[in-house]
Amino acid sequence: MGYLRKIEGSPYWQAVFINENNVEVQRSTRTEDRKKADAQLDAWAFAAYLLRQENLCKHRTRAVVSEMSRLISGDTTPLTTFESYRKGYLAQGMASAEIQSYSNRKCVLKAFSAYLGDKVMLPLEDIVNPHIIGFRDHLFALGQKAETVKQRIDVLHAFFQAAVTEKVFKHNPVAGVIVKVPKIRGKAKAKKRKALSFDEGVKLVDAASVEELVVVVLGLDLGARIGDAFGVELPRINLQTGRITYWAEKTDEWQTVDLLPTTLPFLREYAEFHRPKTESPHLAPTIGVVSGPDVDQKKHRSGVT
Repeated sequence: MGYLRKIEGSPYWQAVFINENNVEVQRSTRTEDRKKADAQLDAWAFAAYLLRQENLCKHRTRAVVSEMSRLISGDTTPLTTFESYRKGYLAQGMASAEIQSYSNRKCVLKAFSAYLGDKVMLPLEDIVNPHIIGFRDHLFALGQKAETVKQRIDVLHAFFQAAVTEKVFKHNPVAGVIVKVPKIRGKAKAKKRKALSFDEGVKLVDAASVEELVVVVLGLDLGARIGDAFGVELPRINLQTGRITYWAEKTDEWQTVDLLPTTLPFLREYAEFHRPKTESPHLAPTIGVVSGPDVDQKKHRSGVT
């Protein structure tokens, strides 16, 4: 599959073989030992042969080459795939990032992994610019807004930039990928929003039903979107300890937190004396909406006004 030769001015054996592009190349083995040079030649020539085979998937070829290199030369460098680096990145982020930031990263990388499919087992350096562009176009095809797509691409940029910083590979494939966000015209002179006055707040509270007040209080306590507060179920609230589990639609996962001490007595009184008698599990049964991982997202959003 090749041969060794010596050249003038160098003590090392030179390996001559056909590379992956079907071109004869010469490469120094950097050894004077004929047996070591033979082993190196065999490794390079066989690796190039595998890379020329179109019937082998790229990540399998990489794995075979890596294993052969380990057996021949004792190289124990692990192969960093997209999937293995993603797991490490998220594990590190869980310890250092805020809950919402971590959940956002997890959600974006999960969507990108689904788009890649089997390619998640490719070495990280094999994820290139066309993969990112394809993902961007895939998000637009799903009907997502430009702002959302840009935010997801920014998360991917941070992910790959971390790999560049850690010297896993050299170039960030997200660099140069453009997401154009349309400028909103005529908004510059729009009237600025202002906080409600005390009297306006009192009018709103007076006009609200008991269930509406419960949902608002719960939303303020959890920092959740009002649609998620509508979906809270009474059986998922421990009225003794204040521990609550609710579905966060944006992060696509269940959240478990503890209510504020002042919220708990309010909910106890509501559940015991004011909550309508019904078989519905919702905390606010007459305005509750179905939530959870199995719910059609379009129906969920359309049901909340």
